[in-house]
Amino acid sequence: MNPPKKLKTVIVLPLAMEAVLAFQITVSFMVCVILFKG
Repeated sequence: MNPPKKLKTVIVLPLAMEAVLAFQITVSFMVCVILFKG
């Protein structure tokens, strides 16, 4: 049974946004570490 496309979007979109946010935070943290060490 396939869930409706709209429901799938509602589930996937917040997950994708959360992943992007976590990725940006990780990159910012790494940049800070590199700057402080250098």
